[in-house]
Amino acid sequence: MTTDYASIIDGDLLAFKAACSFEKNGIEFMDERLEQDLSMWDPGLGPNIVSFSCGRKDNYRRDFWPAYKAHRDGKPAPEHLRATIQWITDRHETIKKPRIEADDIMGVFMTRYNAACVTKDKDLQSVPGMFWDPEKTGFPVAYDELAAHRNFCEQWLKGDTADNIPGIHRVGAAAATKFLDARKPDRWVQDIMNYYIEISKDQVKWKSKATGQQISGSRADLLEDKYNWGWGHTEAYALSQARCVRILREGEVTEDWKPILWTP
Repeated sequence: MTTDYASIIDGDLLAFKAACSFEKNGIEFMDERLEQDLSMWDPGLGPNIVSFSCGRKDNYRRDFWPAYKAHRDGKPAPEHLRATIQWITDRHETIKKPRIEADDIMGVFMTRYNAACVTKDKDLQSVPGMFWDPEKTGFPVAYDELAAHRNFCEQWLKGDTADNIPGIHRVGAAAATKFLDARKPDRWVQDIMNYYIEISKDQVKWKSKATGQQISGSRADLLEDKYNWGWGHTEAYALSQARCVRILREGEVTEDWKPILWTP
């Protein structure tokens, strides 16, 4: 596949924000709102395309981390979300692939075709290439290999609560920064893997998913209680967290867009 697209837009986020507005204010001005949004989200570099995700339950990340975004299952989408996506699809060129997310498609376009990614989602800063938040900066920002790799490693340590990815319990942004600052970049991946294993037998406290009461136990107990993960705080767990936060890029999908699992 070749492409002349200079930028790729996060259709999931664009449509969701617009649909939430329609739910509150009505859809009388859908055409005007979406035309304005698509214009605002165009960095003006050349032709662009809008990416959409597969269905949440079809996402390949659930193969190895069944809890991925599972906290959103059963929650109603904004009333006009489907109509909003259809409007965009009818009037603009879009791309959607089985089992992967809009983020993954954007990551591939960034690294295979040098397209600028247009989104407010900071997760895309873990992919080397051009990133543009259309509501914050007037121009795309370049993330080189090292900066992107650091962002990936930080996310791997701290997880992503918005997507039900726990990472390492009680490791937040400050602790992740301290961990990476203390090590050379060529050691980050191996040291994170080692750290997941080293702390596996720690006793920790958390709020029980079933009762809401604070309880204590091993990290394996925490994972079983909160995420129905019964395989312990092991290497398999560490890999599941890395692969959940890892956004696909060139070399991590086949030519027909099947994901290739990241391996250290």
